Amino acid sequence: MNLTIRVRDKKGKGPAAQARRDNRIPGVLYGREMTAQTVEVDSHALHKALMAGAGDSHLIDLTIENPAGQTAEKCLIKAIQRHAVTDRIMHVDFYRVRMTDKIEINVSLVLTGSPVGIKKGGVMEKRMDSIRVRCLPSNIPEHFSIDVSPLDVGGSLHVSDLKVPEGVTILSAPGQVLAVVTEVKEEKPAVVATAVPAEGAVPAEGAPAAGAAPAAGAADAKKPAEGEKKEADAKKPKKG
Repeated sequence: MNLTIRVRDKKGKGPAAQARRDNRIPGVLYGREMTAQTVEVDSHALHKALMAGAGDSHLIDLTIENPAGQTAEKCLIKAIQRHAVTDRIMHVDFYRVRMTDKIEINVSLVLTGSPVGIKKGGVMEKRMDSIRVRCLPSNIPEHFSIDVSPLDVGGSLHVSDLKVPEGVTILSAPGQVLAVVTEVKEEKPAVVATAVPAEGAVPAEGAPAAGAAPAAGAADAKKPAEGEKKEADAKKPKKG
């Protein structure tokens, strides 16, 4: 993969903003115990390289243009800064590598196949997206691939199950889970229980207790008033 960048003489926010207006992305080139250089790259060319897989695990043949001419470097894209709202690339870091020195990088993980446990109602969870490795730049794997077809419900695959290319040392812990198939538990409908007062429980304020006699006021309400009784007695015929 090839990409051309240009060394920038001017530093600061002003020149960086002008580069973006010119459809160029400011960046920095560093690494290999060399002085960091302020650079810029054509926006379209960088996006094309990223679409082709350029990143921190894919080597780039970098052509560096400067006032003294052109130089060539093997590099990785170590970091990309994007605008928080528009997602536009605002800055890019290029890292020089020496082909004779081992480096530590993250290599993407690809899962293939469909677990047998899914047909039994299970669901697969991918637990890792990349694997940390150490190797020479020339030995960087394009990706790690593992077949998840044999996974049944409750089954899992680990870092130790990966096939490791010659010259590559995996730094991720062997016991880390790559993928697992878990059982989907059906949710039981909630049961609404009717509260029954316990024996001896104190009733709520204002509520009559079970088996309690009517309140005095309620009993009196059933008795005729004293005036009403006299009026009724007066209407009774007198015996002659």
